[in-house]
Amino acid sequence: MGTNHNFLTRLETGRYAKIGNLVLKSKNLELLEAVIYEQTHMEELQDKGITLRKTLLLQGAHGNGRCFSAMVIAGETKLPFFRVRTSLIFKEDIDETIDNLYTLFSLIDEERGVYLIDDIDTVLDIKNGKVADTLADLLKENRDYGSSLIILTSRPGFVSNDSLSIAIDQTVTYYIPGQRGHKETVCDLSSPSRYFG
Repeated sequence: MGTNHNFLTRLETGRYAKIGNLVLKSKNLELLEAVIYEQTHMEELQDKGITLRKTLLLQGAHGNGRCFSAMVIAGETKLPFFRVRTSLIFKEDIDETIDNLYTLFSLIDEERGVYLIDDIDTVLDIKNGKVADTLADLLKENRDYGSSLIILTSRPGFVSNDSLSIAIDQTVTYYIPGQRGHKETVCDLSSPSRYFG
């Protein structure tokens, strides 16, 4: 990787990063299994003209499995797992941040993997349209031409009504088990015919 590899930390997924070790709502689990299937059958599905999900947003409170889910996807797909060091990328200076984002995505383009941008809501000023639009454009470029899976985590509702929302292929909401008043996740889940129809 290039000179700015300090933007990324490569993590070992370990032997526990297995789908069977996740305790999630059934729809969330099915969605992750579908994403793993897509990532492990990429060429076959692309040959069939199927558009793959390459940007996921996992939203919810801390401690409910978002980051471990990202690690499980990497472990099950046997792809390298990278955590993005957001504090080195998102700066007060807008132009520096935008330059850093371009550098980050050039690194992502160099090596196929699972890239976790954790708690994007704590580093990205959503009111700053220029930075949000740049991130959205780069995510869309990865969707069109890249091979990596990018996973963002945030609090619920962070990207609603924003340019980022159209750059995200799938949003999954995580709830603390037993939380009162929670709703079943709406996953926009694809049927098997998406692959075999």
